[in-house]
Amino acid sequence: MSLLSIISVGLLAFQASACPGLAKRQSVNQTIVREERDWAYEASYDWGRLRPEYELCQTGTQQSPIPLRLDQGLSRNHIPHFDYPTDVTGDFYNWGFGPAMALSHPEDDWTTLPSMTFDEDGVNETVYLASWHIHAPADHTVAADRSKAEMHFVHVDADGHERVVLAFRVDPGNAPSTFFSNVPEYTAFNDTTQRSIDGINVNQALNEVQMFNDFW
Repeated sequence: MSLLSIISVGLLAFQASACPGLAKRQSVNQTIVREERDWAYEASYDWGRLRPEYELCQTGTQQSPIPLRLDQGLSRNHIPHFDYPTDVTGDFYNWGFGPAMALSHPEDDWTTLPSMTFDEDGVNETVYLASWHIHAPADHTVAADRSKAEMHFVHVDADGHERVVLAFRVDPGNAPSTFFSNVPEYTAFNDTTQRSIDGINVNQALNEVQMFNDFW
Protein backbone atom coordinates (compact mmCIF):
# COMPACT_ATOMS: atom_id res chain seq x y z
CA MET A 1 0.00 0.00 0.00
CA SER A 2 3.00 2.33 0.30
CA LEU A 3 2.70 3.41 -3.34
CA LEU A 4 -0.87 4.60 -2.91
CA SER A 5 -1.95 8.07 -1.91
CA ILE A 6 -5.23 9.14 -0.37
CA ILE A 7 -6.92 11.79 -2.48
CA SER A 8 -8.72 14.61 -0.72
CA VAL A 9 -12.28 13.42 -1.19
CA GLY A 10 -14.19 11.86 1.64
CA LEU A 11 -17.61 10.99 3.01
CA LEU A 12 -19.07 11.67 6.42
CA ALA A 13 -21.81 9.08 6.82
CA PHE A 14 -24.18 9.43 9.77
CA GLN A 15 -25.93 6.42 11.31
CA ALA A 16 -24.62 4.18 8.56
CA SER A 17 -22.83 0.86 8.63
CA ALA A 18 -20.68 1.00 5.53
CA CYS A 19 -19.84 -2.70 5.21
CA PRO A 20 -22.38 -5.53 5.42
CA GLY A 21 -20.78 -8.63 6.88
CA LEU A 22 -17.87 -6.70 8.41
CA ALA A 23 -15.61 -9.03 10.35
CA LYS A 24 -15.79 -8.50 14.10
CA ARG A 25 -12.70 -8.72 16.29
CA GLN A 26 -13.92 -10.09 19.60
CA SER A 27 -10.97 -8.96 21.74
CA VAL A 28 -7.19 -8.98 21.77
CA ASN A 29 -5.78 -12.35 20.67
CA GLN A 30 -9.21 -13.86 20.00
CA THR A 31 -10.37 -15.34 16.72
CA ILE A 32 -11.63 -13.05 13.96
CA VAL A 33 -15.30 -13.90 13.35
CA ARG A 34 -16.57 -13.47 9.80
CA GLU A 35 -19.97 -14.00 8.27
CA GLU A 36 -20.14 -16.07 5.10
CA ARG A 37 -19.59 -13.77 2.14
CA ASP A 38 -22.71 -13.38 0.01
CA TRP A 39 -21.92 -9.98 -1.51
CA ALA A 40 -19.16 -8.19 -3.40
CA TYR A 41 -18.00 -4.59 -3.56
CA GLU A 42 -18.08 -4.86 -7.35
CA ALA A 43 -21.89 -5.26 -7.20
CA SER A 44 -22.89 -2.93 -4.37
CA TYR A 45 -25.87 -1.67 -6.40
CA ASP A 46 -27.55 -5.05 -5.77
CA TRP A 47 -26.90 -5.52 -2.03
CA GLY A 48 -30.51 -4.81 -1.06
CA ARG A 49 -31.76 -7.84 -2.97
CA LEU A 50 -29.47 -10.41 -1.38
CA ARG A 51 -31.11 -10.81 2.01
CA PRO A 52 -34.16 -9.31 3.75
CA GLU A 53 -31.88 -7.69 6.36
CA TYR A 54 -30.04 -5.84 3.56
CA GLU A 55 -33.23 -4.19 2.29
CA LEU A 56 -32.20 -0.69 3.40
CA CYS A 57 -29.27 -0.87 0.98
CA GLN A 58 -31.90 -0.61 -1.76
CA THR A 59 -34.61 1.54 -0.18
CA GLY A 60 -32.88 3.65 2.48
CA THR A 61 -31.88 7.28 2.08
CA GLN A 62 -28.86 7.50 4.43
CA GLN A 63 -27.17 4.16 3.85
CA SER A 64 -23.84 3.34 2.26
CA PRO A 65 -22.77 2.86 -0.52
CA ILE A 66 -23.89 6.04 -2.25
CA PRO A 67 -23.40 6.98 -5.92
CA LEU A 68 -22.06 10.51 -5.34
CA ARG A 69 -22.31 13.22 -7.99
CA LEU A 70 -20.12 16.25 -8.55
CA ASP A 71 -23.19 18.49 -8.91
CA GLN A 72 -24.29 17.62 -5.38
CA GLY A 73 -21.62 19.91 -3.95
CA LEU A 74 -19.48 19.40 -0.88
CA SER A 75 -20.58 19.91 2.71
CA ARG A 76 -19.95 23.27 4.37
CA ASN A 77 -21.72 22.21 7.57
CA HIS A 78 -20.95 19.56 10.18
CA ILE A 79 -17.21 20.15 9.71
CA PRO A 80 -15.51 17.58 11.95
CA HIS A 81 -12.90 18.47 14.57
CA PHE A 82 -10.42 15.76 15.49
CA ASP A 83 -8.67 14.90 18.73
CA TYR A 84 -6.50 12.05 17.49
CA PRO A 85 -3.23 11.13 19.21
CA THR A 86 -0.11 10.74 17.08
CA ASP A 87 0.35 7.17 18.22
CA VAL A 88 -2.32 4.45 18.52
CA THR A 89 -2.11 0.78 19.50
CA GLY A 90 -4.28 -2.08 18.34
CA ASP A 91 -4.60 -5.39 16.50
CA PHE A 92 -3.75 -5.49 12.80
CA TYR A 93 -5.36 -8.30 10.79
CA ASN A 94 -6.92 -9.42 7.51
CA TRP A 95 -10.70 -9.01 7.68
CA GLY A 96 -11.26 -11.01 4.52
CA PHE A 97 -11.32 -8.11 2.07
CA GLY A 98 -8.17 -6.20 3.02
CA PRO A 99 -6.13 -4.98 5.99
CA ALA A 100 -7.86 -3.80 9.16
CA MET A 101 -6.93 -2.49 12.60
CA ALA A 102 -9.01 -2.54 15.78
CA LEU A 103 -7.78 0.04 18.29
CA SER A 104 -7.03 -1.01 21.86
CA HIS A 105 -9.03 0.44 24.76
CA PRO A 106 -10.00 -0.52 28.31
CA GLU A 107 -12.94 -2.93 28.35
CA ASP A 108 -16.27 -1.11 27.81
CA ASP A 109 -14.61 2.33 27.93
CA TRP A 110 -14.84 3.59 24.38
CA THR A 111 -14.24 7.20 25.41
CA THR A 112 -10.49 6.59 25.75
CA LEU A 113 -10.22 6.16 21.98
CA PRO A 114 -9.29 8.96 19.54
CA SER A 115 -12.28 11.29 19.25
CA MET A 116 -14.00 13.38 16.62
CA THR A 117 -16.62 16.07 17.28
CA PHE A 118 -19.09 17.27 14.66
CA ASP A 119 -22.12 19.51 14.59
CA GLU A 120 -25.48 18.01 13.67
CA ASP A 121 -28.47 20.36 13.68
CA GLY A 122 -26.69 22.77 15.99
CA VAL A 123 -25.71 20.12 18.55
CA ASN A 124 -22.11 18.99 18.99
CA GLU A 125 -21.63 15.26 19.17
CA THR A 126 -18.44 13.37 19.99
CA VAL A 127 -17.67 9.92 18.60
CA TYR A 128 -14.66 7.62 18.99
CA LEU A 129 -12.42 5.89 16.45
CA ALA A 130 -12.79 2.17 17.14
CA SER A 131 -11.25 0.69 13.98
CA TRP A 132 -10.25 1.22 10.39
CA HIS A 133 -10.21 -1.11 7.42
CA ILE A 134 -9.52 -1.10 3.69
CA HIS A 135 -11.20 -2.87 0.80
CA ALA A 136 -10.82 -2.88 -2.96
CA PRO A 137 -12.42 -1.73 -5.11
CA ALA A 138 -14.28 1.15 -3.43
CA ASP A 139 -18.00 0.79 -2.80
CA HIS A 140 -18.87 4.47 -3.32
CA THR A 141 -18.57 6.07 -6.73
CA VAL A 142 -18.05 9.73 -7.65
CA ALA A 143 -19.55 10.71 -11.04
CA ALA A 144 -19.68 6.97 -11.80
CA ASP A 145 -15.94 6.63 -11.09
CA ARG A 146 -14.97 3.89 -8.62
CA SER A 147 -11.59 4.36 -6.98
CA LYS A 148 -9.15 1.47 -6.68
CA ALA A 149 -9.78 1.09 -2.96
CA GLU A 150 -11.53 2.71 -0.03
CA MET A 151 -10.54 3.10 3.62
CA HIS A 152 -13.11 3.46 6.39
CA PHE A 153 -12.51 5.00 9.82
CA VAL A 154 -15.33 3.56 11.94
CA HIS A 155 -16.44 5.68 14.91
CA VAL A 156 -18.72 4.61 17.75
CA ASP A 157 -20.65 6.45 20.43
CA ALA A 158 -19.81 6.26 24.14
CA ASP A 159 -21.70 2.95 24.38
CA GLY A 160 -19.81 1.34 21.52
CA HIS A 161 -22.57 1.58 18.89
CA GLU A 162 -21.43 2.40 15.35
CA ARG A 163 -22.30 6.01 14.63
CA VAL A 164 -20.04 7.66 12.00
CA VAL A 165 -17.90 6.34 9.18
CA LEU A 166 -15.28 8.45 7.43
CA ALA A 167 -14.56 7.05 3.98
CA PHE A 168 -11.34 7.82 2.11
CA ARG A 169 -11.05 7.21 -1.63
CA VAL A 170 -7.70 5.57 -2.38
CA ASP A 171 -6.04 5.66 -5.79
CA PRO A 172 -2.46 5.35 -7.10
CA GLY A 173 -0.59 8.62 -6.71
CA ASN A 174 2.69 10.18 -7.75
CA ALA A 175 4.21 10.04 -4.25
CA PRO A 176 4.16 7.50 -1.40
CA SER A 177 1.43 7.91 1.20
CA THR A 178 2.85 8.86 4.60
CA PHE A 179 0.07 6.96 6.36
CA PHE A 180 0.41 3.73 4.38
CA SER A 181 4.20 3.85 4.67
CA ASN A 182 3.78 3.19 8.41
CA VAL A 183 1.28 0.34 8.04
CA PRO A 184 2.68 -3.24 8.23
CA GLU A 185 2.98 -5.24 5.03
CA TYR A 186 -0.47 -6.70 4.47
CA THR A 187 0.83 -9.65 2.45
CA ALA A 188 2.27 -11.18 5.62
CA PHE A 189 -1.19 -11.85 7.02
CA ASN A 190 -3.53 -14.75 6.31
CA ASP A 191 -7.15 -15.22 7.34
CA THR A 192 -6.36 -16.08 10.97
CA THR A 193 -3.25 -14.05 11.76
CA GLN A 194 -3.44 -10.89 13.82
CA ARG A 195 -0.66 -8.88 15.36
CA SER A 196 -0.61 -6.21 18.05
CA ILE A 197 1.05 -3.07 16.69
CA ASP A 198 1.66 0.44 17.99
CA GLY A 199 3.05 3.67 16.68
CA ILE A 200 0.39 4.11 13.96
CA ASN A 201 -0.30 7.82 13.44
CA VAL A 202 -3.88 8.09 12.17
CA ASN A 203 -3.46 11.86 11.84
CA GLN A 204 -1.34 11.21 8.76
CA ALA A 205 -4.40 9.95 6.91
CA LEU A 206 -6.37 13.05 7.93
CA ASN A 207 -3.56 15.32 6.76
CA GLU A 208 -3.62 13.69 3.33
CA VAL A 209 -7.28 14.68 2.89
CA GLN A 210 -6.80 18.14 4.42
CA MET A 211 -8.61 17.22 7.66
CA PHE A 212 -11.89 16.60 5.78
CA ASN A 213 -12.37 20.28 4.95
CA ASP A 214 -14.28 19.10 1.87
CA PHE A 215 -16.52 16.04 1.87
CA TRP A 216 -19.87 14.69 0.82
